[in-house]
Formats: sequence, structure tokens, C-alpha cells
Amino acid sequence: MDNKRTILAVVLSAAVLIGWYAIVGPPPVEQPADNTVTEQTQENKKSTEAVKESAVSAVPESNPEIAAVIPENIPEQNFEIATDFYKIILTNKGASVKSLVYGERNIDLTVVNEDLSNKGNFDFALHFTEDDFIKGSSLENSVWAAEKQGDDTYIFSINSVIDGKNVVIQKIFKFNKSEYYFNLTYRILNQGQDLVRLPDGKVIYSISDFLGPRLKSYKGYYGRLYSIYSIKDKLKKANKGGGGGFLGIFGSKKAEPVKSEKAAVEWAGILSRFFVAVMIPQDFKSDSVIWDADNDTGYRTGIVSNLKEISAGSKIENSFRICITEKDEKKLATAAPTLKEANDVNNFIEPIRAFVILFLNFLHKFISNFGWTIVIFSIFTKLIFLPLTHKSTQSMKKMSALAPQINELKTKYKDKPELIQRKTMELYKENQVNPMGGCLPLLVQMPFFIALYSALSNSLGMWDAPWIFWIKDLSSPDAAFSIGGFDINILPLLMTVTTFFQQKMTTMDSGNAQQQMMMKMMPLMMLFIFWSMPSGLILYWIVQNIVQIGHQWLVNKKGK
Repeated sequence: MDNKRTILAVVLSAAVLIGWYAIVGPPPVEQPADNTVTEQTQENKKSTEAVKESAVSAVPESNPEIAAVIPENIPEQNFEIATDFYKIILTNKGASVKSLVYGERNIDLTVVNEDLSNKGNFDFALHFTEDDFIKGSSLENSVWAAEKQGDDTYIFSINSVIDGKNVVIQKIFKFNKSEYYFNLTYRILNQGQDLVRLPDGKVIYSISDFLGPRLKSYKGYYGRLYSIYSIKDKLKKANKGGGGGFLGIFGSKKAEPVKSEKAAVEWAGILSRFFVAVMIPQDFKSDSVIWDADNDTGYRTGIVSNLKEISAGSKIENSFRICITEKDEKKLATAAPTLKEANDVNNFIEPIRAFVILFLNFLHKFISNFGWTIVIFSIFTKLIFLPLTHKSTQSMKKMSALAPQINELKTKYKDKPELIQRKTMELYKENQVNPMGGCLPLLVQMPFFIALYSALSNSLGMWDAPWIFWIKDLSSPDAAFSIGGFDINILPLLMTVTTFFQQKMTTMDSGNAQQQMMMKMMPLMMLFIFWSMPSGLILYWIVQNIVQIGHQWLVNKKGK
């Protein structure tokens, strides 16, 4: 009887407990005592209040650990931001920069490249696997909840799933009125009660897969883009495809999906012909960089933050300084001292290049056309180097005059090369001729010419700048028309003709067949080299040739 009563009591007790549980519900879960969780809860309350204003519904008070739940069908929103250097349109689709217009010339850097099928925006994506890094994830196409704080801060939030657990991901943009950079913070909130493990044990942050401005072609030497990063204050350009061996002839050319390098990375991003876009870590150190190595895709470059797990009720937060500016050493250095290396110019050449650009811009204030600015600048530099040029041409003229006598020595002492050399030097000394006299003045000018080449090829002022007639862009070849799909560039042809006449006037006819062949071949070689070069650079060279022809005519006339 006692056993039956005991069993009955247990059954009745269980029934009462089950009924009580069904009516009242589970007991509340106590908050952990950890300070991080307490701070997170306070942040969540603030976030909840702000998100309510952006059509984001708050979770019932019975579960205060979760800050917000983002409902479906959030409308797309755009936000316009204007600073001293940027005009930006933010969108809550992908929490990205839909448009970024730079400078007084309103140059749009969010360019669509149809060959690579890029999105034409700065998506500032974060990835948890290498596969997502290459192919993208749903986060980039989803609509995020948006909130504006003050005049300069924008917060985007979205719910996501990692390791089967719900997390909240945020991007926080903060803009500066008068700087060539802005700040971006990524935040991942694990507000549940379970540990979240990241699939590959890392988070990859990247700006975009492409960088403007608009060019006629993004192939070849002048249009090519690069993934770039810095290690120990040194700029490194990432390679596309497989190892091509010497000159790309030997070795495997098989493209790899991604490449990476393990090292302390100071910054990483994309380098185009005229611009740089990089991410600079602010509150953490990254020990590796990863980039898209496929030849047929974009130039996405990522900074890797190693992170295996996010504990319950905690967050991870990584901040970056985002610098998007033209390839100017001073402007880049305002974002970070080490960033000046992204200028991609030799340190020895940079001061001369900077002077050339400064002088061209000065002339442009008085001559509104950059084509005529280059003409005036070319004449000016020719006059500056005229003494050296005159000395060089005089030396070559004397050398040409001695050529018949040197040929006689070679014939007379053909079996005695040492004697030929000694007799030749005696002949030079007797006639006061320095065999290096024609080369040394040119060697002195070489650093200037290299800096000039860099300035005219990669100066933003040349981009989309017209001259006259068919020449609409001094940064591109001057294709006047096409024959069978092949562009005919007029300026390289004019340069070849003027080079031929200049050499004809400078070099006397010595009867040396080898010298005559070289004189004929040199202009053709220059035609091949300069054919695809920017028209502004070739214009400079043509003016130099014309001035040199006039100078040589005076020298020859005076000599007669």
C-alpha cells in the first residue's frame, strides 16, 4: 500500500511541476559576471533603441542579450556624404560604398569592368572562408539595417549564422571632413549562450575587387591593376596566375584561386594607374595577407585576422583607416607614414618627379590646355639642357669626322687589336676628342628623363585631358582611326620621322655600313617602343626632336 501511495505521490508531483512549467515558463538565466558581457549588454541596449528608429524590431525584454532582430523586406536606403575630397553614396545593400567621386574633377572611382564582372562599388566585405573571399557571400547582396549617428557616423547591422549559431555583424563608417581617409570598424557580436567557432579560424577583410578611374583598357603596362601590401615599410605587388618562369616562357602558368604571404602586414589594397585604395589596421596586428590570383577575376586583396572562436556573450572588433587617393606621396603620408611607399615611385626619382608635376601644374594655371602646357614645358627643358646637348652633338660630330681615319687603322692593323686601340686613343688625343663626350651629357639627364616619363605617364592631370583634333586623352595612345580593328596612332609616326631627320643631321656620313644601318633602325625601334605609350609623353618627345633639329641646323650651318 505504501509503495502505491509513493508512486501516486511521485506521479502527482510530476504532473504539478509540468503544469507549473507550462504556465509560468523557465526560470530566467542569470547574466555572467564577466565585464565584457556587461559592457556588451549596455551597447546592445543602445543599439536596440537606435535600431528601432530604422524599422528594426526589438526582441522582447525576456531575452535582453540579443540586441536586435533584422526583419525581412528592409527597403534599400542611400546616404550622401560630402567631404573636402570625396562625394560618397553609402547604400545599405551590402553595407557598401555605392559611389565614390574624388577631387575637384569629380573622378568616379567605382568603375564597372565588364571583362571582370565586378560590381562597381567598394563593398568592404568580410569573409570567413577563402571560398567566400573569391566567390562572395550572401552578406554582400543582402540589405542591412541602417542607422545614422550624428553627422559623420553610419552603422549597418545584419543577422548572420556562423557555426550554426546566430550572430550580429556590423560595419561602422566614420568620415572625416578634411582628410584623405575615413575610418571603418567591423564588429561581430555573439550574444547567445554558446561558443561560436569560425570555419577556417580567421576573418578576411577587403576593400573591393577593382579601382578606377575609367580607362579605355585595363590590360597592358599602362592599364594594369595590382594587389598591393606592405611588409617592413616596403611596397609589394602581388602576382596574378601561376609561376610563369623566366619572362613567362618557362614554368607553370596555371592560375591559382588565391595566394597569400605570412608576415606582419602594415596595410593592403589595390593600386591602379593613378590611384591607391588601402586598408590600414588600427587596433590589431595581422600576420598574413591574401589576394585573388586568378587571371580572369578582380584584384581583391584581404588582410587576415586569425580568430578561431567567439565566446558566448562577447564580441570581436577590428578597426581600419581607409585611404583612397591619387598616387601622391604627401597625400598618402597623411593617412600613415608607411603609406607613402604606395606611391610606387623610386625614392631617388620621386623629388624630380614631384618637381616636374609641380611645374606642369603651375604652367597649367596660365595655359588651361595640358597639351600646350607640355609643348611649353618641352621647349623650356630643351633650353635648360641646351649646353649639355650642344656639347654632346659637337662631340659626336667630331667622332663622325674621325671615322674614316679609324677605319684605316682597323684595316692597317687588323691582326693587332691592342695596337688599334692604342693608335685610336692617340688619334682622339691629337684631335682633342673625348670618346665619352657624346654619352656623358645624356647620362647626366637620365634621372630627369626617367622622372619625366613617370610624371607624364602616371600624373592624374593627364587623365582624360584633351589637346587638339583627335587627341582627347593625353594619358592614352592617340588612336586617330582603326584599320581592321588595329588602332593607327599618328603621334608615334610623327616622332619616328622627326627622330630620323634629327639623326640624319647629327651623324655625318662616314661610309660605315654598320653605323648607317643603326641610324635607320633606331627610329623604327623607337616606333615599336613608343607605339602604345601615352600621347602626352610622345608629344613631349616630338617637340624635343623639332627643337633639336633647329639647333642642329644652326650648328651645321655655323660649322660650314
